[in-house]
This record gives sequence, C-alpha cells and structure tokens, in this order.
Amino acid sequence: MKKIHFIVLLAIILLQIRCGTFKQKIDVKEAAPESKKEKIDIIEVIPVNGKEKISPNEKIANELWYYIGNKICQNNWKMWPGKTAFYEGEEKEHHGSLSTTYVNDIAYEVIENKKGLMPPGATIVKENYTADKALESITVMHKAEGFHPDTNDWFWIKFEPNGKVIAMVTNNGDTTLSDKVAECIGCHKKQIDNDYIFTSPLKKKYVY
Repeated sequence: MKKIHFIVLLAIILLQIRCGTFKQKIDVKEAAPESKKEKIDIIEVIPVNGKEKISPNEKIANELWYYIGNKICQNNWKMWPGKTAFYEGEEKEHHGSLSTTYVNDIAYEVIENKKGLMPPGATIVKENYTADKALESITVMHKAEGFHPDTNDWFWIKFEPNGKVIAMVTNNGDTTLSDKVAECIGCHKKQIDNDYIFTSPLKKKYVY
C-alpha cells in the first residue's frame, strides 16, 4: 500500500514539474517577440566632454551616434538598393577603399520609388573600410528640417569607429567634421540636382 502511495506521489510530482516546465516554455515563447523589438527613436542626449549644456549641433551629433552606435542600422536597416557589403568606394580618399552603406526606412522608400528628394529624418550611414576590410570611419548624412536650407538641410558628420567625431587639421587649427562640413559640401555639390547624393539617381528617368 505504501508502495502505491509512493508511486502516486511521485507521479504527481513529475506531472507538476512537467507542467511547470511547459508553462515556462510558453512564457518565454510569448515574451520572445517583445524582446526582439529595438527602440530606434532618437531620444537620448549624451553630454560632450562632461558639459551639461551642449550646442544644437553637438546635440544632433550625439543623437545620431546614439541612433546608429549600437549597430542598430546593421540589424534593422536595409543596405542601399543595388549595393552589397564592401563594394568599391566611389571616393576612396574620403570613404576608404571599400564601403557598406545603410539607409533607414525613410531614405530607402525615396531611393526605391525615385521620389527625387530625401525628406526630413532620412539618414544614410556609410561605413568606410580599408582594402583588407578594417573599419576606418563612419560617415553620415542626415536630413534635419530647417538645419541648412542652402544645402537641402543635410547635416554631415564623420565618426571614428568608437563614435568620436573626427577632426581635420587645417591652417585654422582642428576642424570638427560635423555640421556644415565644407569638405563634404564642396564634393557633394557636384550632385546638387540629385539631392547631393552620388550613389544612385533619386529621380525617375523619362523616355520621350
């Protein structure tokens, strides 16, 4: 009799363990979709050089790095249509021997549908590599509404791989490569009719 009681008790314990494990698996499964969601809104401002107050341009720079710094673009954004990873760079002097270019959804829609101009919020991230695929820098073009109408409101910035904004030595001292970067504007101005973009045309070609 005691043996039967023991067997019944053991069966109940095993059933409870199995049910508990099954419930745990269900809970994990139900939680999985939520865990995959990544917040990509620009929401955080990180002080620069320990300063609590930063300039509007520094604010944009920090927000952009927060936006892309945790490889959000690689995980969730598409590559520029028609381009693959490590394609040969167009401007090797500024963008390395090889490039990988990511665009957010706003920019991607314009490229795919040939809408002509990128709207505010469009962001293009170009990773610049050496010939042996070592990451040298990251250049970003971001449309900030009202930022600089003379250049279609593009904000230009160049980061080191660790997120530090690159500075270029000039006759006037160090010039930070962010904001209205003369070097970027001077080069991209050749493509003013294509919203300052080289990679591919943003307008439809009409056949007459």
